[in-house]
Amino acid sequence: MELQRGSSFGLIIRKGMTKSISVETGINSVTRRFELNVDVLDTNFSKTLNYKLTNYEIPLQGLVFIQLGERSWINSSVGVSLSFFPGDLLTTKPYFAVQTARYRRMQFALIANVGYEYRTEKSGYWYIGTSFYNPFRAIAQSEGLYSPFGNVEQRANIDINGNYITLDFRYFFHEKPEK
Repeated sequence: MELQRGSSFGLIIRKGMTKSISVETGINSVTRRFELNVDVLDTNFSKTLNYKLTNYEIPLQGLVFIQLGERSWINSSVGVSLSFFPGDLLTTKPYFAVQTARYRRMQFALIANVGYEYRTEKSGYWYIGTSFYNPFRAIAQSEGLYSPFGNVEQRANIDINGNYITLDFRYFFHEKPEK
């Protein structure tokens, strides 16, 4: 089983505490894509099955900013995320299937990121960075089932630890400063 490219989309709300410290929260939808290759040597059976696992995250993190120039900033953040896994998953093809079962409906993870912002006075903030997501425990278990004649003949269990690294592109709408 191999993790393929995934995607994450969401909404972030940022609240500035001082000029160089902020807090962020929001909600994200995360889709992880997997590819399972099944090879049964004594029968020359070889197939590939693609499937995806989706969850929702609510992050809470603290950010520290360092001003580089008049409009450019770098930031670093760390925090936790509460992840929701809506349900289990069964993906089938003739003669084999993958059953993925979450370990918990809700789970916590450590999150961290670093990035660069270009801030305009009227058009908002443009951000590029990278993030790291690491659950405190494995998020699910996938079981590959090979059943050529309707009876399960072979099984393979694989824990999905769920960690990932992202390339982030963000845009923050312009907001008038508070007085």
